[in-house]
Amino acid sequence: MERSQIGMSWYATWSAEDYVKEFLPSLSYNQTRNIVALFDQNCSLPFIARYKTNHIGNAPVEKLRQAYELFKEAKSINEKIGSLLKSISKDGKNEEALTEIVRQAKSVEEINDIRADVGATRQNALKKRAADAGLQTVAKTCLGVGQMFDGNLFTCTEFPTAESVRDAVGALIRQMILAKPSIKNLLERIEQRDPSRVFVTVNANASTQRLAKQEKAQPSASSTSSQRTSSQREYLNFSHYFKFRSSISSLKPHQVMAINRGVKRKVLKKQFTVPQSWLSEFLAETAKLMGKSGCSEAKAFVASCSKVCYTKVVRARLVNRLWNKASKRARMHAVDCFATNLESLLLTAPVKGHCIIGVDPGFVNGCKYAMISAQGMQLSARF
Repeated sequence: MERSQIGMSWYATWSAEDYVKEFLPSLSYNQTRNIVALFDQNCSLPFIARYKTNHIGNAPVEKLRQAYELFKEAKSINEKIGSLLKSISKDGKNEEALTEIVRQAKSVEEINDIRADVGATRQNALKKRAADAGLQTVAKTCLGVGQMFDGNLFTCTEFPTAESVRDAVGALIRQMILAKPSIKNLLERIEQRDPSRVFVTVNANASTQRLAKQEKAQPSASSTSSQRTSSQREYLNFSHYFKFRSSISSLKPHQVMAINRGVKRKVLKKQFTVPQSWLSEFLAETAKLMGKSGCSEAKAFVASCSKVCYTKVVRARLVNRLWNKASKRARMHAVDCFATNLESLLLTAPVKGHCIIGVDPGFVNGCKYAMISAQGMQLSARF
């Protein structure tokens, strides 16, 4: 399960190079590989930028800095994957399907979701009890061979009825489906292909909607910034995103940041609309797992398991991955924008013989300013 990479045990199915390349597609594979190798040798960014420019294909310094941040994220995610895998194997059971799902995770949020599911499993959830009852072989036979089972033959204390056995086997089949390489490849293809077909709809949450009605009913009651409450200021700050809709690929970085900030502050709520073709593609791919030899009853049972799997897990996983990618790119863009602005400020030529005023705009506490004379003496200030 483990493989050695970048000087540590590597648990994920993807590599650090894959992770960096995914968010920095402008770097070639050789550049990415060499940069990651230098990071693994604990080379500092100034050292690489100064002495290893040829080795990294003259990659820009900004790309180098971004690659380093992504490299650290990849290592952190891998460590969390390793920690979760160790907790899964504590009881000595070989849960191959769950292990494969964990190793495919590509974000901290995804790992946390899986960890929550594993926590429920440890508390005698359905999949855990089904595995303990020896129903894994039944699930593998149904999914792999297409042979339907008789639930009455596998009843036990945990699952006293044929229907409860079917539910337990279905839970195991859903877990096995997610661990299949062909399903993993399908989800990766959809993830790369369909950002423009996934739409996010943003609206005000319930409390913000009530505030909006109050604002319309009494528009003059809070006309000045000093009279507005914090809730009213939040409402005004995010009013541009009420009844907002856009595809994920069309969102500007500042819009992604604003939506995330509004959701975190419980001013906004977001919902996603995905293509209907996702479900049909997923069902078609899971049908291939049985081949053509499966009986019709087994195919119908696996199809029903696949629908539940898509509704409860796959759809949310794809949407979360696409949104996490958009959020990560937005954060990277924000840092780049700050670095560019700071560079221009630091390189600004000194202004001689003039009075200078600096203004710090602010919505909450008003603007602040300071004025200095041509000799650098403070003339006036408001903080």
